[in-house]
Amino acid sequence: ERDALFTHVFPVLDRWFAEFRVQLIPVDMRYGITRPEVYHQDVVRMHLDEIDHCFPFFLGMLGESYGWIPDDHFREYGSLEHE
Repeated sequence: ERDALFTHVFPVLDRWFAEFRVQLIPVDMRYGITRPEVYHQDVVRMHLDEIDHCFPFFLGMLGESYGWIPDDHFREYGSLEHE
């Protein structure tokens, strides 16, 4: 779905918005985030900073992948029983 949005939907929306002198700049919040960064405490701050760059307009689209499910390694690492 992500590829379809970028190749088919967003270009049409960009042309439509251009009539109102508004430029559409799609930002994929998951793009460029490495696996180690997913577990880093600053990943939320990075996303919020990216949203701030979208001022004065921001349109958020949420899908099935909203959030994340920790894998076994992360659950064991975060466990109090882990040594």
